[in-house]
Amino acid sequence: MTVLEHVNSFLIGNKKPADSYAQVRLWLVRGLGFVYFVAFAIIFFQGVALWGKDGLLPIGSFVEAIVRNFGGRDTAFWHLPSLFYFGASDRLIWGMGLVGMVLAVVLLAGYANVFILLPLWLFQLSFVNSGQLFYGYGWETQLLELTLLTFFLVPVFDPRLKRTTAPPPRIAIWAMRWMLFRLMLGAGLIKVRHDPCWRDLTCLIYHYETQPIPNPLSFFYHHMPPGFHYAGCLFNHFVELVVPFGYFGPALIRRATGLITILFQCILISSGNLAWLNWVTLVMCIACFDDAFLTRWLGRLAFSAPPWKCSPVKTGLLVCFTGALAWLSVPPARNLIDEDQAMNTSYDAWHLVNSYGAFGSVGRKRYDVIIEATDEPEVTDQTHWRPYEFKAAPGDVTRRPPLITPYHYHLDWQIWFSGMRPRLHEEWLLRLAVRLLENDPQITGLFQSVPFPGKRPTYIKMDLYRYRFADWKDWPKVWWTRERFGEYMPPISLNHPFVQRYRKKQE
Repeated sequence: MTVLEHVNSFLIGNKKPADSYAQVRLWLVRGLGFVYFVAFAIIFFQGVALWGKDGLLPIGSFVEAIVRNFGGRDTAFWHLPSLFYFGASDRLIWGMGLVGMVLAVVLLAGYANVFILLPLWLFQLSFVNSGQLFYGYGWETQLLELTLLTFFLVPVFDPRLKRTTAPPPRIAIWAMRWMLFRLMLGAGLIKVRHDPCWRDLTCLIYHYETQPIPNPLSFFYHHMPPGFHYAGCLFNHFVELVVPFGYFGPALIRRATGLITILFQCILISSGNLAWLNWVTLVMCIACFDDAFLTRWLGRLAFSAPPWKCSPVKTGLLVCFTGALAWLSVPPARNLIDEDQAMNTSYDAWHLVNSYGAFGSVGRKRYDVIIEATDEPEVTDQTHWRPYEFKAAPGDVTRRPPLITPYHYHLDWQIWFSGMRPRLHEEWLLRLAVRLLENDPQITGLFQSVPFPGKRPTYIKMDLYRYRFADWKDWPKVWWTRERFGEYMPPISLNHPFVQRYRKKQE
């Protein structure tokens, strides 16, 4: 037996092409349930503080502005669909998070149909279209598109995936492979087009330190020798620019490229806190496999699928689905070959088929906004300032970076972007400062620690610091070094005329 035949026997178990996806469907649904549970747990615990009536970016005010802009609620809904046009109370935001987690647990248990997926998709769509600055990143729309494809994978009524006779349509599996192809190839192309450090293989020298939320292993990745980083860039290009073409190949190649992509996503998960971006991509990778492969590896966890029955109606729907998918795929496909390739772009308000990409540009230096407060009556050169510590973003240089993936702290993520932009472009930070001056418990709850628990500070200020990972000789006592780069927001109080005008405007 040749080496290729040994590999074929090990990975596949038989030479006959696999065409069934009952096991694949079950594990895709369970993976989707895991991602949705995390997504709605984030909303459950952070949603009211971020988007509630007194939150940082109230959804109620946003949807009212959209309705005024389009001249009516119905018109606004079709231009920017969201359930929040029918109400945007704190209780509704909290309740959607809770219901979303419950439905996600149902998916995790292996039960799914169209009517279980529909509320999850509508909730997610509502937050993507109404969450403003804190929402709409690549992984948010990625979850929407993946859920839409899963609609055609599950039965309409019977949620028992192990017993239903409704077959998992092969076209839906191929559509997921096409989505994974666009995701990976788009990420690879946007890197080599947009930043020369991806072409000269130096990007990873900076990335682990300058990424949004580093984790403990990011420190060790950063301190690896240059050859490690060059090899990492080459591996990145191989996985994102070459491997995706294998998703449509023969069974052996398809499964192998799926495993390589899974390995790549696990490396990314280990190197930083990128929310659930890599986790939802791992779920998509399951579409690269088939029942013959999964049954071999699942052992007793595998099940015997009942005989399949497919009605003419469902066949007709799948024909329509195939035609619609082909039509909607034209703009994303054009984007892949466009020299001005866009990253994380949707082509309709429902986010049906999208373009993706990540880290098209890598920062060479890390700047973080540090928020500090004082309870002294006046600000002088001798004023003692005490910091607000974020839950995940760098602050205290002696604090170990957290490991939070796949969870996501919206505030910590967004403050990273603020460090790269002038404060005048970050109006939401003024609202944050005002809420901290008011000692709003919902807002202070977004932080790991606050300077004056239960007490209002008199002044708030923000400074910009240059952060670097500490040297080996100082670790583990010190994880970061930092130096003040300059003032980001001058000291303000609730009595400041600018703050009073702002508060009056918000009323």
